[in-house]
Amino acid sequence: MLNQHAITQQQIGDVFAPGKLDPRFHAPLVNELTRFSSEAGISPRDVSGADYHLTDFEVSYLKHFRVHAAQGKAGLLYIGVHSPPVQARMKSVCGALLRNYISARLMFRDELVHTLWDLKRQPKFDLIAVPDLAVDGLPDAPKRAVAAWFMRRLSRGEQTVIGVSSKKVIADLLGPDNDYLKAHFGVLDGAMYNAA
Repeated sequence: MLNQHAITQQQIGDVFAPGKLDPRFHAPLVNELTRFSSEAGISPRDVSGADYHLTDFEVSYLKHFRVHAAQGKAGLLYIGVHSPPVQARMKSVCGALLRNYISARLMFRDELVHTLWDLKRQPKFDLIAVPDLAVDGLPDAPKRAVAAWFMRRLSRGEQTVIGVSSKKVIADLLGPDNDYLKAHFGVLDGAMYNAA
């Protein structure tokens, strides 16, 4: 398992920087880079940090990843259009976590629905990132499966990073009262973020 090789909190600051695969700490990861990146749904280049798309806000989230559940934090929520795109940012998030031996997986909505509904399996990763979580067009039963999965992760304190086109998507999935998300997720609103 990836978490067996966890490095100390003191070293986390270095490995979250772009392009930081240190041979002293990352030999097990580098030796099986193709397998680990494939399991994470990203490329080896994303693991190395060669394509790095993280803001200070995202890096702060990653540096404190191990304590989020205890603090009642559930993940990150990207709303709207971002530059660089949400998918690129989530690849960087997953790559940075893998560099710290934390299991992470980028899953698109259709893969998530297939895993939950068709295969009846719960994906098991410390962080799951879904860049295109939209439920419009889904039949009711798979939609309910996605909502139940999401709420289960929230209740267990498991970290989830999701991207939605608008706040309406969250209301369609969880109902109009989504104050829980505002209280427990770091929100990156593309309209506000891109205007800055």
